[in-house]
Amino acid sequence: MIQNSRYFFPGLPTKYALVGREDRHIWLVLEDNLELAHFISHTFNSKITTDVFDLTTFENFSPNLVDNSVCFNWKVPFAAWNNINVLSKQKHPMVHLGTQSQLENAVDHDILRLSPDRCQELQMQLMLIHQIYTNTYWPNLLPSAKIQKVVAVNLNLAQMESALYDLANEIMTENTSLATGLGLAILEVLQKIYA
Repeated sequence: MIQNSRYFFPGLPTKYALVGREDRHIWLVLEDNLELAHFISHTFNSKITTDVFDLTTFENFSPNLVDNSVCFNWKVPFAAWNNINVLSKQKHPMVHLGTQSQLENAVDHDILRLSPDRCQELQMQLMLIHQIYTNTYWPNLLPSAKIQKVVAVNLNLAQMESALYDLANEIMTENTSLATGLGLAILEVLQKIYA
């Protein structure tokens, strides 16, 4: 859908998806990284309430069925919300399963009365945070609370980018190699490192 965005990634091979609770549409698909799926879901809770689903458990799943260019065209049936796998060793234990159900192909755009442009804008924001998380060597050391605040108070992508740029510079003032590395990872994703 937004393949020309610099933050776009296909999410293949697909394993997990962030699915809107209210609209049942797939907002983002990710590879096999459950911690990242929960991080993004939690970070965007003030904008889009999503749950994490294991797409590989749906009867009609195939590895190339859903990617981030077509994910809005797919919905999860209501019944799938009842299938939950609790992974006791995980930090965020709840994952919904598609056991005995199928992903539904959605023809009409009916996402919370949001325009397709607004949905794409939100998806780009999700992808931006994904890229920041995957671009750093130390994702567990990212300032999660500060990133969540940036997401919560900035409505559009340009505002988020500006606030994340400021955050990266704030992090780097700590003058440690770790802080510099985290700040540079954010700046690299934002394409704000100049040679």
